[in-house]
Amino acid sequence: MSDVLRITRDGPRVDLTVAHTAKRNAMSVVLQDALRSAFTELAGDPTIGLVVITGEGPAFCSGGDLVEVAAADTPDKARELALRIRWVMDTIRRFPAPVVAALNGPAIGGGSEYALAADYRVAGPTGHLVFGQVGQAVTPGWGGGVDLVERVGGPTAQRLLASGARLDH
Repeated sequence: MSDVLRITRDGPRVDLTVAHTAKRNAMSVVLQDALRSAFTELAGDPTIGLVVITGEGPAFCSGGDLVEVAAADTPDKARELALRIRWVMDTIRRFPAPVVAALNGPAIGGGSEYALAADYRVAGPTGHLVFGQVGQAVTPGWGGGVDLVERVGGPTAQRLLASGARLDH
């Protein structure tokens, strides 16, 4: 358990709630470490049948922590940060039980990639995906572009990635 991630269990179901509301549940290094640790530990428990990931407060995940992204001001630092986050996303993708992203609010930019790393997505009334990276002239760097193509097909994925259009439930 960490300050930014709450883990609760009810039988075979585990709920992971990101509680980093001051940063709209941004994917900070602290959160990355907590998620990777939780998923790695839970993967060793064969009694787990389902993991649900969600956010606390009004956002599912606002993407990368922009302060930390800005601090990755050299190609090597940027690559290291991207690979670190990608490792977390791959840990979720490979999890042996189904993972559901319960979008309690917006999943923006990298937050959309985080949601797409799960096996399934469900959205509440305010839950939606936005690939906002286009506004920063960057592409998804955590594997979410490939996940999007696999889920909606190439032409739709290209439209969503190039336009930054909102994808509602």
